Amino acid sequence: MTVPIISTKLHIPRQPAYLVPRDHLLRKLEAGTQGKLILVSAPAGFGKTTLLINWANRCKSECLVSWVHLDENDNELERFLSYVIAAVQTHQPEIGESALFGMGSTPPAPVDSILTSLVNDIDSLDDNLYLILDDYQRINAPGVHNAVSFLIEHLPSHVIVVLATRADPPLGLHKLRAQGELTEIRAGDLRFGLEDTETLLETVLNKQIAESDIKALDKRVEGWAAGLQMVALSLQDREDVHEFVESFSGSHRFIMDYLTEEIFNNQPGHIQEFLLQTSMLDRLCGPLCDAVLSEGAWEIGREGDTFSAEEHGGTSLAQDVLEELERANLFLQPLDDEKKWYRYHNLFADLLQQRLRQTWPEKIPGLLQRAARWSADQGHSDEAFNYALATNEFDFAAGLIESQSLDLLKIGALTNLLSGLKRLPVEAILVRPWLSVYYAWAMLLSGDLGELERYLSAAEDGADQLSEAKDLSGHIAAIMAYASLLGGNVEVAHDQAQEAQNLLSEQDLTVRSVVAFVMGGVNVMRQDIPGAIGAMQQAGEIGLQAGNIHLAVSALSSSAYMLLGQGRLSEAEQVYERTLNLATGKSGRPMPIAANVYSGMAQLYLARNDLVNARQTAEKGVELAGHWGNMDSLAGNYLSLAQINQLEGNPIEAQQALEEVKKIAATHTLTPGIEERMAGIEAQGVEMQSDGTRPGFLIEPLTDRELDVLRLMAAGRSNPEIAEELVVALGTVKAHTSSIYRKLDVRSRTEAVVKAAELGLL
Repeated sequence: MTVPIISTKLHIPRQPAYLVPRDHLLRKLEAGTQGKLILVSAPAGFGKTTLLINWANRCKSECLVSWVHLDENDNELERFLSYVIAAVQTHQPEIGESALFGMGSTPPAPVDSILTSLVNDIDSLDDNLYLILDDYQRINAPGVHNAVSFLIEHLPSHVIVVLATRADPPLGLHKLRAQGELTEIRAGDLRFGLEDTETLLETVLNKQIAESDIKALDKRVEGWAAGLQMVALSLQDREDVHEFVESFSGSHRFIMDYLTEEIFNNQPGHIQEFLLQTSMLDRLCGPLCDAVLSEGAWEIGREGDTFSAEEHGGTSLAQDVLEELERANLFLQPLDDEKKWYRYHNLFADLLQQRLRQTWPEKIPGLLQRAARWSADQGHSDEAFNYALATNEFDFAAGLIESQSLDLLKIGALTNLLSGLKRLPVEAILVRPWLSVYYAWAMLLSGDLGELERYLSAAEDGADQLSEAKDLSGHIAAIMAYASLLGGNVEVAHDQAQEAQNLLSEQDLTVRSVVAFVMGGVNVMRQDIPGAIGAMQQAGEIGLQAGNIHLAVSALSSSAYMLLGQGRLSEAEQVYERTLNLATGKSGRPMPIAANVYSGMAQLYLARNDLVNARQTAEKGVELAGHWGNMDSLAGNYLSLAQINQLEGNPIEAQQALEEVKKIAATHTLTPGIEERMAGIEAQGVEMQSDGTRPGFLIEPLTDRELDVLRLMAAGRSNPEIAEELVVALGTVKAHTSSIYRKLDVRSRTEAVVKAAELGLL
């Protein structure tokens, strides 16, 4: 997984202690499962989440419920999708495996391909699934909205998306409404009626309330659930309910301010301090609160007395306070069943933060700094990073992301890394040589070379201050080699790659695998095929040692294709089988990069005239490459299908496959050689239609000995092996090979084997 997952964001929150039955709304939710989207949209405090908690707990015994509590960080698409996948994986762990791989590939797979794969995986679920996205108003990124729209449109009928939000999202609601696919629950539906108000007040207060007082409160609070809850809490310690009701009036804003003041001022001094000083935390647990509150010692009351965890028997004093607040129903929501993590109700947190800024603005930086350091020590890097940025501790934040950068690069989490780096001031990056290099790597691998030189120059300027300057220079040389290869500067790429090999530590397998891959590309462009095969195989092996499966599969597939081009079919087959195994996920399904493997394997089967396996393999490749938008692999597999259809006498189907390749070539830059191959296949089709035969002809018949040599070539034997098996001189084999090429009108072993298969000679 490319994004660290906070598991509590995936838990269905615990049901409130005081729950008013909303059976009519539960029935409406159930009816909504016949459509595609259920939208629960209302202002803060109307009970959206409480309603969905109640519904989820009721129906989870009969269906699957996946819950994601969203926050502002989830506006990054990779993070959002990672949480959605993690939520669904709580029911079936292998779902989304290919989607995660696609997000982690270099460069990442197209978004539509990732979403298509996820939809196909979810379709395999046998049970109904309700995907609940809570606090969706926190999402403002168009990319995330587009992804959710895609899911709503394409998910199977047994999967329902449920959104709880304070504002309507831009998801084409009018279209869904017109199609009858949208169920809406709004503020008017959620408002408490007179009977609901009576039930809540009498349940909380455990006594009857005069009907006139209930009517008065109902009229003033206007069915607002949070307001009624705060009224109930204020009334808990009052004998004269009527007197309170008589003095109570005002708008929602007034209710919030007034009742929070009432609740807050009725708390002991140490609880007031606790509430204020922990209000800046996104989520709370005892040890975190202890660390934030003066690192375990905090004031009790107004006199400045202190009480430490050590005096409390060495346990977390804050944990006791959290559990006390939960028992008092003081707007604290548990996030798990272990009573470890909590969060404040959003409204309550807003008001506490406002009071903190008014009362102790000078304390806020220290609170956030301690939260950042504790979170970092516990491995909660995302939260630590956010707390550090909130207090402008850019150097600390830069250090956090620098410590994670290499791991993120290794797993291909480029989007996640770039998203964090772009939140830092440029100056905070440029003063850190290693962070500048990691930024350069992320830009290079994502195809953005615009500011590469700026960050590499900054890294070079700062290298002298580092003890590991040689390793840093090795990274810089590797980046420049890769960039030069992409730009077609073969000799520069070669020289930089050699320099990187000399500078890099033997233990730096990740970068060494990239350098070996670059050397393979250099050799390909130099037409040094044996050297290219060796470099790609080396890159694959080093990539495997480094855990870089994506690079390993790419490199090994390239080496297999070049082996195929040399007529070494058995060797190519062995490499392809191994590579396909590497490109298969734990669930047994092929990962996106396997499309490239299928493209090569189809050619292998064609060379052996095995049209059945060739078709099956090419069709798998088309399906997988189409899902992932891998245009080279898609074109390669379509070309194989065109050849197969020609050989089977299906000219119309062959031309249809060629037309698909033409469409791809018209909108994408394909690997050199694909368009030439397409032209050759098209010419064969024209020839086939003109004489009604299979394509190709013999200038003159092959001798028996030439046929023996040809069959051994098709089996992948090298020239020395053929000479040994036929008990002839190596020069004789070369003479036979030359004669075979002339008679078949071909230039290579692969062409000879394919042509012989077309003519039925094998």
